[in-house]
Amino acid sequence: MLLTPALAATPPPAEGHASGTWRRNMRVNLAYAPYAAPWNIAGLPAIVVPVGLGPDGLPAAVQLVGPPDSELLLLAVAGQLEVANPWPRHAFV
Repeated sequence: MLLTPALAATPPPAEGHASGTWRRNMRVNLAYAPYAAPWNIAGLPAIVVPVGLGPDGLPAAVQLVGPPDSELLLLAVAGQLEVANPWPRHAFV
């Protein structure tokens, strides 16, 4: 199993995203979330797991990547992380 950051930076503002071109939006997304693409392309299972809050108060997360057919293992490890550090539940209005 491989542990990576989930994001490289804070997400960009949503405002203006819908009016951007596909190329621009892909460039923006790859800049702040570059760690998911390699595993998606390789077809390997991965899961992003919340692990607390960052200094800015936003949720922080890590990505777990496993070998082929390791979905149950990834879910089990994610469950252990939740038991060790319960995930805060938020409702935005």
